[in-house]
Amino acid sequence: MANPFPILTAKPSKSDKYIYLYNNASKGGKSRCIAGKPTDSTCNVLCNCVGWACGRFNHIYNLLTGYDGIKYPNFCVNAENFIEIAKQYGLSTGLTPKAGAIMVWQKGATLNKADGAGHVAVVEQVISSTQVKTSESGYNSFAFKNRIRTKGADGNWGTAGKYHFRGFIYNPAVKDTVTESTTKTTSIVAAVARNTKVNQIQVLANNLRVRDDAGKVLGYAKEGYYNYSTHENFGGYERYKIGTNNWIAYDAKWAKLLPADSAITLGCQVKVAKNAPIYGTSKSFASWVYSSNLYVRTISGNKVGISIMKTGAMTGFVDKKYLTKV
Repeated sequence: MANPFPILTAKPSKSDKYIYLYNNASKGGKSRCIAGKPTDSTCNVLCNCVGWACGRFNHIYNLLTGYDGIKYPNFCVNAENFIEIAKQYGLSTGLTPKAGAIMVWQKGATLNKADGAGHVAVVEQVISSTQVKTSESGYNSFAFKNRIRTKGADGNWGTAGKYHFRGFIYNPAVKDTVTESTTKTTSIVAAVARNTKVNQIQVLANNLRVRDDAGKVLGYAKEGYYNYSTHENFGGYERYKIGTNNWIAYDAKWAKLLPADSAITLGCQVKVAKNAPIYGTSKSFASWVYSSNLYVRTISGNKVGISIMKTGAMTGFVDKKYLTKV
């Protein structure tokens, strides 16, 4: 399938119609981003991933809509905070790769630059559901580079260490297309019998929306029991995966959680649900926490202390509902 826009394999030249998107006012441009380091002679917001992602996202929008200007100028914050700017604009976000989207990574345990500013890149081409071609820049590093990024078992799309993938910000100018891979995953899972040996969620309301990985409504779940394999925070609410590409939102008003009988006890090993917040906050753990087997060290009601070690230093605290026994 043809790409919805021309793939960039080099930074724009001085003669490019939209070069103003890659320069700030100090060089006659319209970007609100700071000058890059080192500062590029053609695109002065480079070298910087933020300057690049802001410019390219708007560039793609302009190419596809004919808009002349900078439609989304506020992507001039720390990279890891792009998701919050997207929400202010009413832009859609999700975990499914799409051409023209901004990829956002958080660095460290908080969304504060004190432990890292994160990283952003732009999807030039979707190769498959687990592989993309990006364009990106790096502060104090490089002005432009294409990369092939693979999702990987950890879901971090080729980053390591303290980086944690937050999601894709979708470009509204790029229209969704139906492909063979997506049509295979849009069926709605049916309710099952009650089973105390597996994690289940009971839907109490009729016709509860079922959404795909990206948050698009696929259909409706009927009243009944559904097995769930994982759960996460998504778009400001908690959602549970009840089937392939099938998610439902949880609220006590319309659903009831029925964890498996295997209780969380002191000393047992657990996994923390992806994007689960640190107890009592909206902050995330370091990315490695979500991929590690952790020991339960303390239990106080729903507040559970976890650690990578049986004794010694603690990793942190999390609500019991985000834990799955290994």
